[in-house]
Amino acid sequence: MKKLIPLLLALVLVLSFGLSGCGKDNGPAANTASDESSAAPVTIDPFGKYDPVVEINTARTTGTDDKFLPGESWDNNVWTREFESELGIKVSAKWEAQGWDAYNTKLNLGIASRDLPDFFKVTSAAQLQRLVTGNLIEDLTSVYADWNSPYVKEQMALGEGKAEAQCTLNGKLYAFPTGPIFPAQESYTFVRDDIRLELGKEEPKTMEDLIDLGKAMVAAGKTQYAFAFGNNPFEGYMGMLGFFNAYDAYPRNWIEKDGQIVYGGIQPEMKTALGALKQAYADKLIDPEFVVKDNYTASQDAVAGKAGICFGQFWLATWPLPDAYKADNKVEWATYPILFSTSAVNKKVQGVAIAIDINASTYAVKKGYAHPEALMKMHNYFVEKLYGPDSDQNKYHSSGEVGIFGKSPMQGTNGIQNNPLTYKAVTAAIDGKDESLVTNPMDKKQYDMVKAFFDGNTAVENHTSKILFYGPRSVFAVQTGYYDNKTIMTNAFFGADTPEMLRKMSVLQTNETDIILKSITGEKADADFDTFVTDWNNLGGELITAEVNAWKRDLGAN
Repeated sequence: MKKLIPLLLALVLVLSFGLSGCGKDNGPAANTASDESSAAPVTIDPFGKYDPVVEINTARTTGTDDKFLPGESWDNNVWTREFESELGIKVSAKWEAQGWDAYNTKLNLGIASRDLPDFFKVTSAAQLQRLVTGNLIEDLTSVYADWNSPYVKEQMALGEGKAEAQCTLNGKLYAFPTGPIFPAQESYTFVRDDIRLELGKEEPKTMEDLIDLGKAMVAAGKTQYAFAFGNNPFEGYMGMLGFFNAYDAYPRNWIEKDGQIVYGGIQPEMKTALGALKQAYADKLIDPEFVVKDNYTASQDAVAGKAGICFGQFWLATWPLPDAYKADNKVEWATYPILFSTSAVNKKVQGVAIAIDINASTYAVKKGYAHPEALMKMHNYFVEKLYGPDSDQNKYHSSGEVGIFGKSPMQGTNGIQNNPLTYKAVTAAIDGKDESLVTNPMDKKQYDMVKAFFDGNTAVENHTSKILFYGPRSVFAVQTGYYDNKTIMTNAFFGADTPEMLRKMSVLQTNETDIILKSITGEKADADFDTFVTDWNNLGGELITAEVNAWKRDLGAN
């Protein structure tokens, strides 16, 4: 659950603002997706209130460390109360599961027994295909087109239809994407800048500079090793994607090459990047026991000061890195972009691998549920109250350590512009000592926290806001650079899993992780990577690549 909290926060921090005011409609319910021809026509209102109240149940994940405001719970919080009072939608849980592994187990059992909640998250393309094949979920094509608010439609358009494409089978939309797919969840470099400054080192500009800085940290006894890596190279924290990208290597990603889509994990650049990691391991810049440490354990090593450099998504600045500041407020983790090797040519940072997963906020509706449009209404309301011009961050986002937004049974994401704009507004207001430069609620909240830090209130939440939103070494300053320089490379394949992927990709990915870990530790020689590539193609990769390129041709024809 500790990992889930920052992942949810990541979703929230990338959202945009604004939505029109809520309307009310006491008229009849919308057409059902399963019997549209017989239902009475209605006036579509994306915020219309049902009268009488309609009931809907869902599935939810919980954790051992969930926090609530006094007197509140999963079933009684601002979201559940207002969904009922303002929209006429009463939400309950058909079942709950602790963590996503347990969620998937329960959901798969429900698919097998044909006993599903009214709405629920779909967590994989394979799962979606089973639901469609079994005729277990509604076709949401017309519901999605009609009931999203104008603002949500505008935001979804930013993703150029990619989110919808991964939810579409046989020309029909069977899952509800609550946010656009765009260049996001890219990697960043995080450096113990307090140690760098203590050693008198300049800011690193290349991967070679970064490795030299790591060597200096270890040689001076400031850290035990340079890089904090866990044994899952593809995790969003303490992973290796940022290191690979520095050498133009893009594992777990489909890339364009010579007019074709190819799999990044088998390209020659991977061999170069693995060679650099192998050398770093031999030079004792990587924990010699990293192969038996998961990424959470590696993150705690970074917090404890055992390592001074790590890679991950932007939310590392919200967890776990602030824990080091809690223990010692002289600690300063600074954000750098991916620092490309001098040998790099493409110099692109890999965006999130596009697939239907828990980060996609992708929902389905059980076949036969009478009000599938209720999901759209709840999503519209969520965006309005959390990010609209009259939003109340303390009421709907968080209060102290309690994350209020995450208690909503329906959540969603939005456009990409918010965080760079907030960074620019906050930085300009602080540097210019002009509060009038912050003009919306989210900007004002971040400005207040950053200003409080500089005024002497060095509470961890104020410090975290600073490293997110203020100055050239803040997270969103770096993200702004990514956007402005068009540095982010998104996955070239964003469709549902192909038939051969469903059969073979799991094994191929296991082999991919294996060759990476064993190459770094020296258990595998450089030549073994070539054998891995041959085996990857022979074990299904060649057929998968053909399917992906066929998908590309079909996409171009539509």
